[in-house]
Amino acid sequence: MDSILRYLAEAYFHQDWRYDHTTSKSLMESFVKCETEDTVHELYSCLLALRETDNLPQSFINDIGGSFRPESEDMSSYQ
Repeated sequence: MDSILRYLAEAYFHQDWRYDHTTSKSLMESFVKCETEDTVHELYSCLLALRETDNLPQSFINDIGGSFRPESEDMSSYQ
């Protein structure tokens, strides 16, 4: 699970991702368009598993190398 999240963070949610995308939704649409069906399914399954947790701290996003603050789009880390 950790490897697909790390890949998403490093390849897509890197520190300059807002130069290419105005929203995280736009970025994820690009992910789905550019990645293989297996990769998209792996990420989807991982995200479903994460939904089972009570709360996902911002530190988790930072720890996997992501550069995204959910509150910048009126979301919580859980969303």
